[in-house]
Amino acid sequence: MENKNFCCEKSQCQSQGQAGSLKVYLLAAEEQAEIECFDVSCRSLAKEICCIIAEVDYLAERCPLNEIKIGKEKYTFALVSEVFSQLTHEHIEFVIDKFSKIKYEIKYRKSYLRTALYNSVFEMESFWTNKFNSEN
Repeated sequence: MENKNFCCEKSQCQSQGQAGSLKVYLLAAEEQAEIECFDVSCRSLAKEICCIIAEVDYLAERCPLNEIKIGKEKYTFALVSEVFSQLTHEHIEFVIDKFSKIKYEIKYRKSYLRTALYNSVFEMESFWTNKFNSEN
């Protein structure tokens, strides 16, 4: 399900004046992802993913204690932003590769990609280790 609770309670939010604009977060996410290194064929999806990362970081600064759904669990924006800070170009390539192989319609793509990004930090290495071991 999409997270539609983007309104922040004042007690949980920092002042709007202290936080950067969404565009600042988007540029940072694109730099983190090394967006220019993506093949042209998947760069638009990589940019979409950067928007998701930027949105989480933006809201984490304003509403760190508000929650966002990752899969079926709820986590604070602050925690998800911290996990997303570990994402690399390779994590995003991993998510794009897995996404491109799906043969069914994904209704809530933003939620799916957000969850896939979060999980990639914890699963990418074990995925490749398992894949290598299963082929030998």
